[in-house]
Amino acid sequence: SPLMVLLGLFIIAGIYHAAVFIFKGKEGFRATLRVICYTNALSIFNIIPIAGPIFVTIYSMVLFVIGFKRAQNMTTAKAVIVALLPMILLFIIGFAAAFYLASQGAIPQGGK
Repeated sequence: SPLMVLLGLFIIAGIYHAAVFIFKGKEGFRATLRVICYTNALSIFNIIPIAGPIFVTIYSMVLFVIGFKRAQNMTTAKAVIVALLPMILLFIIGFAAAFYLASQGAIPQGGK
């Protein structure tokens, strides 16, 4: 529903704004939310099979870097780190959770 999309945008903006805050972004939460919303407009291309999600992922990273650099008055290096840091952390958390669940037998193993 539209309310869930709106809530998701605010949560994602909050996560990215934490990274912006760590790297001394000069503007507030509204600037971060703007970057997230403009970048999220690319999701319309996810309807294209296979190529759509790949295009959206790569171009979103480009737009995150450009957006954070300009909206938060950051250097390019800081903007790249801010764009990648939340994704890397969520990947590590997801990998650790999957490893834990597999070690507890919650994920079926291959074979007999």
